[in-house]
Amino acid sequence: IEKATVTVRPDESSLTKGYGEADPIMTYRAVGLIGGDTLSGHLSRQTGEDAGTYPVNVGALTAGDNYEVVLAEGTWEFTITPRPIRVQIGGAVGSYGDQPVLTGVELTLEEGSMGFQDRLDTLPGITLTARTSQEGDEAVTGSTDVGNYFLVGAEENANYEITFDPGTYNVQPRAITITLTNLEITYGETLKPLGYTSRLTTGTGAGIVNDDDQPGGGLTITTGFQDGTVPEDQGTYPITAQYSGEKEKNYTITIEGGTYTIRPAGLKAAFDRQTEYATVGDTLPRP
Repeated sequence: IEKATVTVRPDESSLTKGYGEADPIMTYRAVGLIGGDTLSGHLSRQTGEDAGTYPVNVGALTAGDNYEVVLAEGTWEFTITPRPIRVQIGGAVGSYGDQPVLTGVELTLEEGSMGFQDRLDTLPGITLTARTSQEGDEAVTGSTDVGNYFLVGAEENANYEITFDPGTYNVQPRAITITLTNLEITYGETLKPLGYTSRLTTGTGAGIVNDDDQPGGGLTITTGFQDGTVPEDQGTYPITAQYSGEKEKNYTITIEGGTYTIRPAGLKAAFDRQTEYATVGDTLPRP
């Protein structure tokens, strides 16, 4: 006596769940049972909890030794869908001239919940970017002017469907110190060019960046005398500097003034050699 075949057709509506949820009972319709025979057990699926599809099988479903239980023709898969959540991005601060550093930005779960033991702050696949506009793709860089911009998020995590509310990235002025070069010449010499060095006021790093000190950039260095003209008197003259113009807002500047010293020129006197005669008591002639 051959076994009778029971064909099971799973209900598609029961073949899905969200990531992090418990599996539902997979329901079905059966054809081929005789008399009052019934099925016991349940359908099963390939193991796995990540979002994706998993083949369905008859599992432990049985009607006894007199039956062979098979799935109806077709592709039967159990689907785990991504878990929807809404995340608020926090804020970050940077300095003009520096690339944004976005490690440690706070992420707050606004809607939804995390699956299993997942934590938002360690969830892989989340990328934050500072952008000049919320919808645009222009990134904030070291040459972006001082101001408030947008922190936007993207995710490459198949288990979550994340909606990000943007945060704020604040570019603050670059705090620098400009040290003017002390110069010294002897009266009559050609003037030396004015110079300076610049650095971060706190820490190490470049002072003026992005070629903002080039002609038209805003840095002007002057002396206490007309530039290019040797003063008539020797002495020490102040060197001062001023930064103004379009890029001025991008800096908080401390200027350490310098001096321009004009030393007196040395004089040399030469006399003609000659012989003079005098009698005792006479006044000697002046050379």
